[in-house]
Amino acid sequence: VYRIFIDDKIKEYENIFSKNYSNFIFCDVNSDKKKDIVLFEKSNTDGNPDIKGTLYCFGSENCESVDEFTVDPAISTVCSIVTDYNKETGNTRIYVDGYKTDTGMTTDLVIWDSFENSFVRPESIDYISTATAATRSKNIFCADTDSDSVVEIPLEEQISKSSVYSSKLTESKPQDVIKWVEYDGYALTPEKYEIFISEYNYSIVISPENYGKFTVKNDLDSGTLTFFELENDQYFAAPNNKKPPKKSDDNKHDDMHNQPEGFDTENELKDKALFSILAAAEQDYGIYELSGYRAICSDNGFTYYYQIYESGKTAGVTKETIKSILVT
Repeated sequence: VYRIFIDDKIKEYENIFSKNYSNFIFCDVNSDKKKDIVLFEKSNTDGNPDIKGTLYCFGSENCESVDEFTVDPAISTVCSIVTDYNKETGNTRIYVDGYKTDTGMTTDLVIWDSFENSFVRPESIDYISTATAATRSKNIFCADTDSDSVVEIPLEEQISKSSVYSSKLTESKPQDVIKWVEYDGYALTPEKYEIFISEYNYSIVISPENYGKFTVKNDLDSGTLTFFELENDQYFAAPNNKKPPKKSDDNKHDDMHNQPEGFDTENELKDKALFSILAAAEQDYGIYELSGYRAICSDNGFTYYYQIYESGKTAGVTKETIKSILVT
């Protein structure tokens, strides 16, 4: 870091700070209208390797090491750092994403307490640390995903009764979903859920109100993702809580045909297909193979198609519904 002096249009530079680091972030941590540096460096304490984050503030004359914290030991390598500002408390929050010592990623959350002028840890969230709650297999970083100036943390879970299968898998597995949450000072509040279909370069964003009302079947070989309703009184996009008419026994075969693998068709006949999204390179499909599907957009080298089934139409699913949740 240099201080610049200008005298008679002559610039002079003075080195006021120099230090090795592994990562750093440049921001106003203590809200004094001056930029600070939080610098991360690997160290070895009592034979145990760790990563320390140190706050350096810059006054009129020199820099000052104000406070430091140790990154959660679950993180072996820091790969991303973002911050936000809590207007209610006046505290800056620092989100440290990193690769775990074993496998996957997680997030450590550290807060600058403006009253104590020091770093503090958030209150225990469901009696576990943030780094434990935020463990995930996907390389997804914390971000302000909805442009509200509050950073969301990605948590990973699996959709109930879902299935993912392809010729490359020895057996089907549940569909993973990223739950984007905000820390409100007391708990992690879900803001949205996102299903990432990385094989076809798109994702599906689901509101917390609709999550839990559906399950999915993901056929990676054909590039088809199908949504199924879980209960008759809960729909993906049901307007005015309208329920579909009951089907006669003669039509039960159609419902059974649309069941995701692993469903108990005798006890769960009420589960029906709502809609499907198909992603494919245009040359891979002919007009007859895409019968029933309509194009919705093209991006990332793929054309994306959709098909809405009778249960979906009854529930109020439209092209605009699907278009609003599809991210390419």
